[in-house]
Amino acid sequence: MKYIISFFFAILLYHPVYAQNQYSFYLNKGIEQYNSHNYDAALKNFEAAKISPGANVTEIIQWINKVNDAKLKSPKGKKSNGSLSPSTASYNYEYYFNRAIAKVNLKNYKGAVDDYTKAIQLNPNDPDAYFNRADTKFELKNYSGAIEDYTKAIQLRPDNADYYYSRGYAKGELENYSGAIDDYSKAIQLDPNGIGYNYNRGYAKAQLKNYSDAIDDFTKAIQIDPNDPEVYFSRAYAKNELKNYSGALDDYTKAIQLNPKYASAYINRGSIRFETADKNSACSDFLKGCNLGNNIGCEFYNKSCK
Repeated sequence: MKYIISFFFAILLYHPVYAQNQYSFYLNKGIEQYNSHNYDAALKNFEAAKISPGANVTEIIQWINKVNDAKLKSPKGKKSNGSLSPSTASYNYEYYFNRAIAKVNLKNYKGAVDDYTKAIQLNPNDPDAYFNRADTKFELKNYSGAIEDYTKAIQLRPDNADYYYSRGYAKGELENYSGAIDDYSKAIQLDPNGIGYNYNRGYAKAQLKNYSDAIDDFTKAIQIDPNDPEVYFSRAYAKNELKNYSGALDDYTKAIQLNPKYASAYINRGSIRFETADKNSACSDFLKGCNLGNNIGCEFYNKSCK
């Protein structure tokens, strides 16, 4: 799952010595601007430092939080009656939104949900806040809550393919595969070449035993990204269910070529070879899977090959 980050980005070349100088430059510049109360400029430099090679992310997050704390305490934007002006409300929103991202980076998901909720209270019309909170709820396995937030994000920005894809993924976790297929289809409609869209729709179709259509989706996913062993593995499984053993063998073999340590691919290929009377090759595959740490391979080898 991906978090939308409202940070400043720069394109930087990498060299070990230059990288360290680059990180120090942005860090020191940010500290200097923080001490001068130039908080917006400080944030930009801290964000640039954060993406520099060799960055100390924990240190940068601490500085970003200090800047946001200082912005909250700043009298700028305060109305005479004590209420918050729009600019101050914006500061508050950015503070909670960015602090939530920092908490996610530290795997403090419950704290991040709290901060996204405060950000949403300050700006209830930003789809990114709902989307990020949904992703965070997903990490907490609160799939129903995640779906609610993905749905709100979709209502606010209905042309974002990733929102539908993510909601479909959450529906899949709840075994609502038909609903997941609907969302994946919408994501594909909006972005036909989105990475993972066709694969996950194929997986959902396979769970409903619609193997022919699943194979079509896996094939499209391979066309988009021909170097993902998981897609070949899944297509092989679907082909095997349709008794297309030669096609399944080819796909398991391709998965192994892409990932020579893919124990499950060896075992599944071995199972087909065993069923098609190629015992020697099957036993070799079972043993390879066993040696790669998969106990099922060891069980199959001990039961069928000794």
